[in-house]
Amino acid sequence: MTFQLSPEPLSFSEEQLRDPEFSLRREWLVTNGIGGFASGTIAGANTRRYHGLLIASLVPPVERTLFLAKLDETLQVTDSAGKVTAYPLFSNVWDGDTDTEGLRTLSSFALKANLHPTWAWTPAPGIRLEKMIFMVPGQNTTFVVYTLNEAPADVIVKLRLTPLFAWTDYHHEMQEVGDPPCKWNGKKLTVTPNGVQNGKDGLRPITLRAERNNTRLPLQIGFRFAPEWYRNYLHSREAERGQDCHASLFTPGELTVTLPIDDAIEFGVSCEQRAGTSYSDIFETTFQKRPDLIRARSQQFDEVGKRLAIAADAFRVSGADGRKTIIAGYHWFTDWGRDTMISLPGLCLTTGYPEFAREVLLSFAENLKNGLIPNRFTDAGTPPEYNTADATLWFVNALYRYVEATDDWAILDTGLWEKLQRIVSQHEAGTLHGIKLDLEDGLLFAGEAGIQVTWMDAKVGDWVVTPRIGKPVEICALWINALEILLRFADKRGETLLSRRYSVLCERAKSSFLTRFPRPDGQGLYDVLDTPDYHAPDTAIRPNQVFALSLPFAPISPKSPLASFILHTIERELATPYGLRSLSPSCPGYQGQYRGDTLSRDGAYHQGTVWGWLQGSYAEAHFKVYGDKEASCELLRPLTESLGDFGVGFLPEIYDGDAPHHPNGCIAQAWSVAETLRVWVLLS
Repeated sequence: MTFQLSPEPLSFSEEQLRDPEFSLRREWLVTNGIGGFASGTIAGANTRRYHGLLIASLVPPVERTLFLAKLDETLQVTDSAGKVTAYPLFSNVWDGDTDTEGLRTLSSFALKANLHPTWAWTPAPGIRLEKMIFMVPGQNTTFVVYTLNEAPADVIVKLRLTPLFAWTDYHHEMQEVGDPPCKWNGKKLTVTPNGVQNGKDGLRPITLRAERNNTRLPLQIGFRFAPEWYRNYLHSREAERGQDCHASLFTPGELTVTLPIDDAIEFGVSCEQRAGTSYSDIFETTFQKRPDLIRARSQQFDEVGKRLAIAADAFRVSGADGRKTIIAGYHWFTDWGRDTMISLPGLCLTTGYPEFAREVLLSFAENLKNGLIPNRFTDAGTPPEYNTADATLWFVNALYRYVEATDDWAILDTGLWEKLQRIVSQHEAGTLHGIKLDLEDGLLFAGEAGIQVTWMDAKVGDWVVTPRIGKPVEICALWINALEILLRFADKRGETLLSRRYSVLCERAKSSFLTRFPRPDGQGLYDVLDTPDYHAPDTAIRPNQVFALSLPFAPISPKSPLASFILHTIERELATPYGLRSLSPSCPGYQGQYRGDTLSRDGAYHQGTVWGWLQGSYAEAHFKVYGDKEASCELLRPLTESLGDFGVGFLPEIYDGDAPHHPNGCIAQAWSVAETLRVWVLLS
């Protein structure tokens, strides 16, 4: 793959763009900082239910709802002799047919340094039309901006737009209901949703407003009222995932606007109740101040670091109550405790947003329950879930990284220090889902039947695919790491008794870890001790042992022979160019491809599927053991060179375990970006 990797536009060749297989498999994403987003393929067709120009977050950062699926554009050119030629610029995938006519004249696609996707078409000699998409920060508003860069003086160029609306929860497909009320006032089209769609009723009106950038000149626009339902759209990616995949979309008619040379025509779509923000009002903020701020905070980075730092901006969001949090992945994840805490150092500290990190930490601490932070906040806004044994320990690690980066010891005086003590005491006494300290060996036990509590958390119905009940290796390593952190906090605060208490707990756990986890066959560490299977250790070769080397206070010394055994096992059994396999191909139950319906995909999710976020810890452990920055950094390079392969400008959630390791899952995953960025900057 050849594309430009720098803070300058990331682009593809004309030959690549005009190949439907290429363009339909690459997706763009823009976000609004409150959970809403716009996304689609660079071909212009929507291949997922999660594609659309406005997926609004009605109760930020949740209740995400699709309002405008797409704009189908046709460029109409009238020459000096009065001949009219129409050039379709759009693409669609139907059940039984794929229309990619718009790719015939597509000449460029670029992802600008601020992640704004920009297309250009050259349908005829001397004619060039550019389209750019962005969202207004903090608003459920998307702008689609068209600029006629070139055209002969003796032709008239008009743009015809067919807007295709929906009003449905973004996890579902829009289905036909009665025609909604529509109103056109000469510049603004208003569609008022009607009927219930997947629990969505009484939704706010959707407005599509046209504006000329040079407001002193007239906007020549017309609207032809022709309401119609377009049926049988096929979302091919949903079909691949075994999901409902057919949709119907509503159009009220067709807009026609005469395009001036070199003056942008903007169409703003919004579901905001307050007056819409104009394009010219937010131009400076969106195109200059915000991207410049991101670049300024990452100015010490090389080109890879800058590109990842810009991608990181998509995941930092604010809730309706002002709560700061991190979206785990686009398109379908909300904020998860584990993902947030693993991602926080890379997304917030490496990029220069310590104040955001502070608010996230305090916000999650406010939701502490039984010594645990939430596993996730649901899309429906119901009470958070707490089925996690590791999120709280990652929280302690993230807090340490924050204090280390900022020297903000005062954060402990916000009531956080008392909560940290409560975390330890409630883990000692036992908390939810079988999470309890074993007083005999000082290691942490976690799990109960029917509940998934580690990051390997796939569950289909009552089937927990990778239960890992017992003493998982990364949970015990994180426990030791947390105790080391807390005893240092206690020392800093002059609390000698607490320091001694945490030191005793830590030394007991570390001694047991070094005695019990090493495998006699030289293949590193057991994955789980004291399993329900007669308390036998789990001999599956998994990547979780990497954290016994990579954490700030890892239980395994990088200079020990055991450290080399761990890395050799990972390199031989688990390493791929894009991350670590979740299970070795040599182990029973290995699944090398992530395909099919929910049952098939979840059955492979942690049974061989490659996870990109693990590559950061692998590279960090590699550096700790071998001390070679260049060689360790090279482990990350394939990831950094794949930013144009799936979610353009981002790193995905997962890859197939088998070569060639196709990307899959979410097109943009927070911890994949965060950990690659954090360790890339650390090593380079």
